[in-house]
Amino acid sequence: MTTITMTTSEYGHQVIKVNRRFVSLAGRFDSIEKQGSYTWTGKADGRDFVIYGGTKSGGRANEWFVRWDTLGDFEIKTSSAAECVRVINNS
Repeated sequence: MTTITMTTSEYGHQVIKVNRRFVSLAGRFDSIEKQGSYTWTGKADGRDFVIYGGTKSGGRANEWFVRWDTLGDFEIKTSSAAECVRVINNS
């Protein structure tokens, strides 16, 4: 089961973790919360985003998608939840 969380590191920085592993400094992320089976929503730079995918959402384990208003009204396919986080933070 995949988990995506925003926590404070031991050094006081906001970080994003996927499956308890550090992925990125929070950077653009304002908030993130789980909305159901393999769906997370939140805000980044004040705009809404949705991350979903994996086998529990009806796809393959390496099919993850991110939709963020800043990138346009379409979904970007990635190979992992961690990559979805990187797409938002590096765009």
